[in-house]
Amino acid sequence: MRLKLEGIELLRDMGKVMGLFVVILWICGVLFAFVFKIVLPPGEKPVAPEFTFRNVGPCLGIDRKRVEKFEVGDKQYICADMETDKSQAQLYLYIFTSENKDQVYVDGAKFNSGPIMYHIAPPLPPGKYWAKISLGRSALVDFEFEVVEK
Repeated sequence: MRLKLEGIELLRDMGKVMGLFVVILWICGVLFAFVFKIVLPPGEKPVAPEFTFRNVGPCLGIDRKRVEKFEVGDKQYICADMETDKSQAQLYLYIFTSENKDQVYVDGAKFNSGPIMYHIAPPLPPGKYWAKISLGRSALVDFEFEVVEK
């Protein structure tokens, strides 16, 4: 048989439940603060990885033959030699028109240090383009290239 609580007894019973809830919430907050302090100590910022790029620009096919410009009908690739202190980096290639900076292409892939290559598919139409390779929002390298008629 359960007693029906009214008035002061009901408030005392609810007070015990609320007190227990506050104690549990406080313990969770202390544990969160302790874990957060271990994971990211105050005043220390994460170290950004270092990147070095060489031979960045348009290239033809798997042999990575560098070209100054693409001709219509060429298989279009963007190649580079990259060195980084990060084991693997998610890099993005953004391509814009040179005149009004409209984005026309984006691709992302994970790379290790060494040669990297993006395949541009479908191929870009004739025109002048500006491209950048970035990590997140930070542009690591940018360059211009052109696609011309044969």
